[in-house]
Amino acid sequence: QVAMNTGLGAKGVAGEASLMYGNGISCQECHVGAEDGQYRPTSETCVNCHDSDYVGIFTDWASETKAQMEELKLIRSEVELLLKEADKRKRTTTDAWVRYEKALYNFRLVRNDGTLGVHNNEYAKSILNSVAVDFREIQKGLNEAW
Repeated sequence: QVAMNTGLGAKGVAGEASLMYGNGISCQECHVGAEDGQYRPTSETCVNCHDSDYVGIFTDWASETKAQMEELKLIRSEVELLLKEADKRKRTTTDAWVRYEKALYNFRLVRNDGTLGVHNNEYAKSILNSVAVDFREIQKGLNEAW
């Protein structure tokens, strides 16, 4: 979560700190409700500083990120199958596997943040867009090679 808030951590994707993190807003200023030993934000914490429309923006960001991640999961399965098939055929796949591992790392960075992009929406979008590009380029390269 710190990586997402600071705009750091993704491989090959430049980012900036989230607006809140960059302005010195601490985690505890939003995450006030303790639940099972974990602090969770609530819509009330948002409207303490923002108007009620902000909750809708928050929800939209999460929905868009979730949809993109679901799509990328499907593409990931296809790419992995293509790579394994190429390996069976003794094709050179080393560079493609390296790119796949980078994309998978970046995907997991967004997924493991657990907020569906809400901590740093612009950075999350940039990361997921880079994952999509990596997956498409791997597919393209494998399809064109033979």
